[in-house]
Amino acid sequence: MRKIRAFIAAAALMVVFVLSAHMVTSGLSLRVDNGRFGFWFNPYKDLSYSALSENIDSDTVLVMGSSEFRHGRGSKYHPRNALRTEDADLMLIGGPCNQILFHSIAAGSLEKKLESRKVILLVSPTWFKKDGVNPVNYGLRFSESEYIQFMQNPDIESETKKYVAERSEKLLADNNKFKTKVRIINRYLVDGRKSIISSVLFKAERLFAFDRDRVSVAMAVKRISKKNDLKISLDTISNEAFDLMVSQAEEESLKASDNPFDISDKSWNRKFSKTYEADKNAHPDRICVDSPEFDDLKAFLEVCSQTGLQAKLIIMPVNGKWFDYIGTGKQQRRDTTDRILKLAEEYGAEAADLTVYEYEPFITKDVTHPWNKGWALIDREIYNFCTDNQKGSK
Repeated sequence: MRKIRAFIAAAALMVVFVLSAHMVTSGLSLRVDNGRFGFWFNPYKDLSYSALSENIDSDTVLVMGSSEFRHGRGSKYHPRNALRTEDADLMLIGGPCNQILFHSIAAGSLEKKLESRKVILLVSPTWFKKDGVNPVNYGLRFSESEYIQFMQNPDIESETKKYVAERSEKLLADNNKFKTKVRIINRYLVDGRKSIISSVLFKAERLFAFDRDRVSVAMAVKRISKKNDLKISLDTISNEAFDLMVSQAEEESLKASDNPFDISDKSWNRKFSKTYEADKNAHPDRICVDSPEFDDLKAFLEVCSQTGLQAKLIIMPVNGKWFDYIGTGKQQRRDTTDRILKLAEEYGAEAADLTVYEYEPFITKDVTHPWNKGWALIDREIYNFCTDNQKGSK
């Protein structure tokens, strides 16, 4: 009897502590009013449903990508610098290790807040590897709060939720941090197991997840809230301005590139010149037409279609010369791109195929991430989609 009483007392104290902590965290404001949040690069931002949702305005457009957001931050042609205008309210989401499944969940979790109904996915052909997304990388970029919000979205069909649930459980099977959490969420929200135990476990997990969500990003948000907004690099933008931007980017890159693959000399000297001989024909499967990533892309497009989001895929170019050199051939890459375009067409999504530029100089900084000229071409596609100005868009 004493043990039972002690257990009940301890449980009661725990409940009081959890609820008290929840009252404190729920009062934390994550809103940033100086225009910096959407362009802010921070991993906690991308994983926080609360921070993202509180900073979406009526005309916000989601722009989802991966490591290119980090690699290009210093370039004036990066969207965070070139597109900081009143015409385009962008929310950049993504960093190293992000791939399509993460963005499917993020888009589905945030769509109710997105009045613009617009989302852009910067598609990297290198995501389409033989095995698809790496399980370790998926765990690093997994957001529990966005996952819960996704699964609670009534507009996303059950089959799509089941696919995302099964895929997530498989990818997180060896992840000690998330494997049990995902199972608890899936049993309650996907499988419909509404027993008392399942209900208590899920509601407790949801409470903890959203409280952690707010705490993890609160201090960082407070710091950027105190900074002034970055300067707008272009007051007005037109297709003529983008043409000039592309020309200027090419001229600037010409001064910083003197190597066989027309990439940045810094990248060439630091990495590729050292592996150049060993890499010849050594990587024939860097991009695969039968990658599991296509199923994740299908899920992303299903989420957009089912929730009424207007999606645009921007397929980014790789360095054609380099990929030919390492053995991932032109036809292989073309077939992969064509399959992406076909899926976009099937789901009524817009698509911009920038892989047509893959043999032009100064498109990529290394061999996969956009350089100045590559960013200028991407900027044009983003801006035209945001402003419904498709003239001149390829």
